[in-house]
Amino acid sequence: ETFIKSVLNRENGEYIVAYTIDTTPEQEAKMIERAMKDGDGFGFNCADNVSDVMKEIGFKHVLTPGGLERQLQNSDKVTEIKVYKNETD
Repeated sequence: ETFIKSVLNRENGEYIVAYTIDTTPEQEAKMIERAMKDGDGFGFNCADNVSDVMKEIGFKHVLTPGGLERQLQNSDKVTEIKVYKNETD
């Protein structure tokens, strides 16, 4: 919740969509390892880096936020979708 609020406060967007994905501890360890290797993906590399991490749990590599979102919306690995809105709007 703290992270979500900090992002809403610093970004121009009105909302964040958070997807909860069913993973095993082993998958999570691999995802963390990949994320540490790839880095934060600043700027235009963000979706590329997130997608690279998500390959560890069977998602296809894409380069755009929309490509990631489409996969998440159609995935049976997603167990919950929650929308966080900027409450100052």
